[in-house]
Amino acid sequence: AALADAEVIEEHRLGPAELKELVLVVEWVRPLHVVVVVDAEHKEERVVTVYEPDPDLWSNDYRRRR
Repeated sequence: AALADAEVIEEHRLGPAELKELVLVVEWVRPLHVVVVVDAEHKEERVVTVYEPDPDLWSNDYRRRR
């Protein structure tokens, strides 16, 4: 449910049918980054990890790396 309103801030192609996305979720108490693998062949999305972005490494809006 949290990913429904998330914003994709980075994408990396893993193969012909796989894409890794870094998404920003801001609807929580604090901003979170979620790494998701989108597998078009199997029609699924897999959450790899969730973390709180370090403000020293990201822009003030957590959308760009410093």
